Amino acid sequence: MLSLIYQANHRSSNYWLRKGTNIFSVLFSLFMICGRLLCGVHWCTDIIGGVLLSFGLF
Repeated sequence: MLSLIYQANHRSSNYWLRKGTNIFSVLFSLFMICGRLLCGVHWCTDIIGGVLLSFGLF
């Protein structure tokens, strides 16, 4: 989702499209994290590690 935010902010000149894409990306990421925790698919440390790894790769 970080790459979606980056691409939308750099390629689009429409303010509302950028703002909507940013909000959608953040909400989607939060719902995905909460859903994976609640379903027991991942532990909290798995998600923290994935976030740190994605920031490092980005």
